[in-house]
Amino acid sequence: MIILPTYNFSTRPLFKKSTKFIVTFFVFASILFTLCVPNVLAAVRSVGLKLTDGFAFISMESTSPTPLQEIEFTSIPANCQVSQNKTDGSYYSYLIKQESQNFTLVKYPIDHLAQIVGDNKNGKYSQNDLESIQSDFYFADSNDSLTIDILSTHSVLVWPEEDGYFVALNTNWPDYESMLLVLQNVH
Repeated sequence: MIILPTYNFSTRPLFKKSTKFIVTFFVFASILFTLCVPNVLAAVRSVGLKLTDGFAFISMESTSPTPLQEIEFTSIPANCQVSQNKTDGSYYSYLIKQESQNFTLVKYPIDHLAQIVGDNKNGKYSQNDLESIQSDFYFADSNDSLTIDILSTHSVLVWPEEDGYFVALNTNWPDYESMLLVLQNVH
């Protein structure tokens, strides 16, 4: 049996300094975490589907609602017409049309629940219905993350904005390049 001598590491000056450093580091890290993380989390916004009493909604989770700004189109392809749809004033809706093809772009405020009206006879949805609906929807982090592949495989695109969320409904627009140009250039 080998007996090793014991050594009291706490008497070493290096250990005392490193202990103070570690304690100081964790105190400052805790203070920064407490001060910064709630502000960062308050700014995080996510959009998703919600099932309430058998009704399906698109909803946005955010802790800091801001006034809804009108949609600003910064790039429209040639031969496209943009016309504003009539609404109750609580949201904005536009029809983007090029010859016989069109899609709709809607911007809702943060606290708006956009009800999904499907082909259910009684209007009530189950959790299984919600999963089926989700296959038609694409929830993006931003309009910059949209791609032609996403546009070609989903008929409803949803993404958050600072003051609300966008919903793009593709009814019969096969030119995904020009649609992408429009969607990536709205604010």
